[in-house]
Amino acid sequence: MFLYCSVEALLKREKLVRTFISRFHSSAESGYPAVFDLETNQTKELTIEGASFTGSSYLYADNPENYFDLEVDENGLWLIFKYKNVEHLSVARLHPKTLQALRVWNLTQLNARTVGNAWITCGILYAIRSSRAQNTNMFVAYDLYRRKYASVDMPWTNPYGNANMVSYNPIDRKIYTYDNGHLMTIPLLLSFDTDHYSIS
Repeated sequence: MFLYCSVEALLKREKLVRTFISRFHSSAESGYPAVFDLETNQTKELTIEGASFTGSSYLYADNPENYFDLEVDENGLWLIFKYKNVEHLSVARLHPKTLQALRVWNLTQLNARTVGNAWITCGILYAIRSSRAQNTNMFVAYDLYRRKYASVDMPWTNPYGNANMVSYNPIDRKIYTYDNGHLMTIPLLLSFDTDHYSIS
């Protein structure tokens, strides 16, 4: 994960501080994810009632001790998470100033145990099967606005065998992966129509 000087800078992918953090910052009191604003020295907590943030109910199959995944695309700020005692993923669209959930999607057909990692591009969640296997595949896409699943079968490579961060950058339209200590980029060619989703 990278540090930005503010939530607005994160949304614009500006003023990137090239410091990698091993874990998503969480509040010591609640365990919920928190954002520390470097300009105001204030911490804002993202509160999602009922979200899983303790024990072994992790967000992705291959990423132990990860309960939340903060994502940014052209549409804004997103949080991928799981509810307690539920196996499917959920996504919240967050207000960039207050960090309150504007809307929540429960992806009941997407079992978290089958997902190695996920990211959001242009309002569509994409998931890869494994973040540890060198050769795996992107296997599903979910259009958050149209509420439609699409099967995807696209080869995906984790060259160093531990892609514990996969995120889309809307400024340069590349996917960034942090794979076992190596920061890598994957350029995208995006095309959409009402029935098909293509990413290459």
